[in-house]
Amino acid sequence: MNRPTTTITCVRGFSLIELLVVISIIALLIGILLPALASARASARVTTCLSMQRQLAIGINAYATQNKDHIPRGPATLSFIPAQFGSSAQVREYEVTSSVIQLPGTVYSSHGVLLKGYISNPQAMFCPADDTTDPVEELEKIGDPMQIAFSSYVYRQLDQAPRGRLSNLGRNDEGVRATALLFDSNSVFKAYPDTYRTNHNNNPVNVAYSDGHVKSFQNPQNVLSLTSSDYGLGWTGIESAYNRMLIHTDRDP
Repeated sequence: MNRPTTTITCVRGFSLIELLVVISIIALLIGILLPALASARASARVTTCLSMQRQLAIGINAYATQNKDHIPRGPATLSFIPAQFGSSAQVREYEVTSSVIQLPGTVYSSHGVLLKGYISNPQAMFCPADDTTDPVEELEKIGDPMQIAFSSYVYRQLDQAPRGRLSNLGRNDEGVRATALLFDSNSVFKAYPDTYRTNHNNNPVNVAYSDGHVKSFQNPQNVLSLTSSDYGLGWTGIESAYNRMLIHTDRDP
């Protein structure tokens, strides 16, 4: 009687050393790829931000077309300054550069006037690389008559632009033709929680111009940011800083 033949197959597994080598290779690849992915995400946010700003620039052009060439500005804006510098809510003249887009009573101010039918997406008011909670919290405030809402972008209004007409904003204090309309809001002053905020980690800084084009600027020396020196002079220093930023962006459109 023949007995069935049993075949025994030996399966060789990975040794501990081989497994460690594979894990090391995977970790190395992840270490190489993650910075590249982070850089790609950051570049995508810069591009999206430029697109948002372009939407706003187009909206400003549409507004000017329907309003005898005037740019949006709305009523006087509230400029919020930390209490350590005198007042947490100081009313300024409408010429002052502002990121306030809505006042109580659903009164739209500065570039917030565009929310009255000149842009289709309120999300355009917010930078995708804003490191605060503004893109969520401030967006939810739009349309609420009890709330003040802030944009991620600083808007020129009539600051350093005395004529206030889109086709001819006038000349800034350097005598250069005013062309910049709005740009990323950046403050690198860290002494108090409510004074630090950046878009794109403070570099680059995106700017939209009166002819509708947008541009990114490198910002290695904080020329386009509010600094501790600016805050040290209170509102005067902050206003001077905004003038510095506008003049700088006008100089290189």
